[in-house]
Amino acid sequence: MRLNDIIRYLVTIGETPSRDVATREFEQLVELLGYKFYCIFHEPKPIENPAQLIVAANWDPRW
Repeated sequence: MRLNDIIRYLVTIGETPSRDVATREFEQLVELLGYKFYCIFHEPKPIENPAQLIVAANWDPRW
């Protein structure tokens, strides 16, 4: 079942019209796979603020 979920995600992400939809799809996949905490970000350029690069995240408040 997990493989099917990953394949569905990959197909959906290729057709998604917006970043918000892509983020929601990713969060659903992460939940299906059983992960509680995650962070995905773009690789920074030398001058960029890393906080602005986060695409999706769910952090434990104690971190």
